[in-house]
Amino acid sequence: QATKFARLLEDDIDEAMNMLAPVRRAAATTLAELPEDVRAAMRGLNLQGAPAIENVRQCLQHKHWLARWRALQVVRSTCRRGDARFFADVLPLLADRAAENRVAAIEAVAAIAEPGDPAAARAVLTMLSDDVAVVRTAAAVVAAGVCERGNAEAMLALEHALSDSEPDVRRAAIAAVHAVALPGDADASDALIERLR
Repeated sequence: QATKFARLLEDDIDEAMNMLAPVRRAAATTLAELPEDVRAAMRGLNLQGAPAIENVRQCLQHKHWLARWRALQVVRSTCRRGDARFFADVLPLLADRAAENRVAAIEAVAAIAEPGDPAAARAVLTMLSDDVAVVRTAAAVVAAGVCERGNAEAMLALEHALSDSEPDVRRAAIAAVHAVALPGDADASDALIERLR
């Protein structure tokens, strides 16, 4: 698994840039234009074993948003469900200044948390009230896989998201309510019917 970390972190930075939102991509453009400490941090992630893991942790706390974003991508695509090594490191990034990093942190939590993990569910549900619509959408999408069926806290938060001002959030919330509601849940059915009116 450590070699997988190293391989992902050595990937061409331009490929990583293509995954960014257009505004951030335009701001970052190429590795050469990034500050030297960011380039060094990203180059330093090509070690193996424990050093690679420690370098991912350091990048999760790096001052530059792109280094944090790249480390979140590595955590999301490398760690298996239930791999708690990075869970505590990822949670603070749910409050990151960069919306891209908040989305990436939501996706990383979903990738590494066990389905139904109460801490992961609470963390994701709080993101349904984020100021940025794309972050709320990501939280609603992920809630369907992180929250266990019948989770009352999730149902309340998702029912509230059904009346979000953004259509993408509402669509994701509809799918999440369907996934989280218990079969025959009259309140969930009523909320969905009300949303369709």
